[in-house]
Amino acid sequence: TVVYYRHGVIANDATADTVAYTISSLPSATAEVLYTTGGVLDNMAPPAAGIIHQHKNRYFIGDLEDGSIGYSKESVVQEGIPFSDYFRIAMEADGGRVRGLATLDSNLIIFKRDRIYYLPGDGPVDSGAQNDYPRPIPIASDVGTENPNSIAETPLGIFFKSSKGIYLLKRNLTTQYVGEGVEDFNSLDITTAVVLADESEVRFTTSDGATLIYNYLFGQ
Repeated sequence: TVVYYRHGVIANDATADTVAYTISSLPSATAEVLYTTGGVLDNMAPPAAGIIHQHKNRYFIGDLEDGSIGYSKESVVQEGIPFSDYFRIAMEADGGRVRGLATLDSNLIIFKRDRIYYLPGDGPVDSGAQNDYPRPIPIASDVGTENPNSIAETPLGIFFKSSKGIYLLKRNLTTQYVGEGVEDFNSLDITTAVVLADESEVRFTTSDGATLIYNYLFGQ
């Protein structure tokens, strides 16, 4: 097996047409090894995506043109986020594109317009082997979201705005309607969903300036 090493740094000279560099010795014991050594997949730029979410030690992207979900290799401190063209999760066509991503305990939660899925597992190593991601598993519900800005992760579960109002995806993976007190505001577009842990509140700002506040300690 051929192993490639990084051998020094070539300094650019903007005043010259060419720059000469001579390798005069074998790489040192501390020389950097090319990252693909050992069968690691090439790093590739990710496709254009509408949403991005950090889950465990990876970054997931959604709202892709082909309806799939992309995900990165495991992130490493002081390195860029490495994506691969091979790291994709196919989604069923029904319900349109993926419009929201969140984390609930150890599961990745995937939102479409009127569907929700969960994805267990830790994913593959950087070579693509040992991939334990299954097909995303549907959650029994007739609601989802088209507004990723309305998603908020709390100790109770995940709050989100559906076409029917504000719902909670509980930690047992069932949905509960919690928006009955603010139904008059359903026509407003939620612009942010902010969790204030010290106050046990989720604050939903809206397009007209109103803020809807849910206190998850008292459930109102």
